[in-house]
Amino acid sequence: MVTKMEHQNGHTNSNLGSVGSTIPNTCRQTSSANSFCPDSILSDFYKALNFNQKTKGHDMIRHLMLVMLFASGISFAEADIAKIQVGDKITGQLTVGKNTFPLPTGEWEVANISTWDLNACQHDCFSSPKQKQDDMKTIQLIKTNKGKLIETMLIETPVNNSAFIGRANTTACDKKTGYFYTDFDSRYNLPECLRLYHVVNYFEIANLNKFYSTVKEYFAKNNIEYPRTVIHANYFYASEYGPTAINFTFNPEAAGFSPSTIKHWEVNEWHSKNQTPEQKKFSDRAVAWAKEMAATMQKSIKEKQVTPIPDFMMQPSN
Repeated sequence: MVTKMEHQNGHTNSNLGSVGSTIPNTCRQTSSANSFCPDSILSDFYKALNFNQKTKGHDMIRHLMLVMLFASGISFAEADIAKIQVGDKITGQLTVGKNTFPLPTGEWEVANISTWDLNACQHDCFSSPKQKQDDMKTIQLIKTNKGKLIETMLIETPVNNSAFIGRANTTACDKKTGYFYTDFDSRYNLPECLRLYHVVNYFEIANLNKFYSTVKEYFAKNNIEYPRTVIHANYFYASEYGPTAINFTFNPEAAGFSPSTIKHWEVNEWHSKNQTPEQKKFSDRAVAWAKEMAATMQKSIKEKQVTPIPDFMMQPSN
């Protein structure tokens, strides 16, 4: 529930698994990760080792290297959603269906992948709920440093855009509260918006949905610390071919700010009326970066032009 200003408690949406209100409450989550076949990767890896298949010693080394490879997660450049799984590392860009999304510079770790069954859609859709609809993919990416969460990126988009003609969620851009908001003069039935706001009690509410519960379990399993208060940037775009949400979360502590200790938003350190000049400067920088991010994603989705995007947390503070 959103407070008077901009805060949303715990995570960025109360809908089941959907960040940015992409999917109505009636939609169902059907799986937490993709199936994955590493045959082609294994084949290429064996060739790269260039060992004599008949030599037992070399076989032992080769298998040990494979174990190490899969234990640490596989790294992909220009990854495709069909070839990655939870724990993998990706850089450069990620292709989901017909859309390719640039990733901010650096290595991103896959914390969760989910598929959405849209056959249950009954509200905010222009088609009959009986009409077959394509799946949506939701992918949670994270960056960490020495066991501390630095930032996250979430992508939610159709696997196959062609079946979405004439349907879009019409409430995703209704929440206009926050530190910054723009709707790009978009139409109500095909909304587009960018919203930046602060989230307090990040991942700490009791009723986390299944998707975020899985992400939180991933944090616990990998001993990843996350902050109480974060800055969240949410870009949403709906066309006649389907809705897409791209969300970023930034940890101010990773930028050198003191840990947030206050649970109540009205008196929280990052509330707009309580911010120090340095906190306001950081928030304003996040707005400027979010505008640049939205423009880059617009080119990627609308014009199929994939251009690099800088990492906000790696930019100089001045």
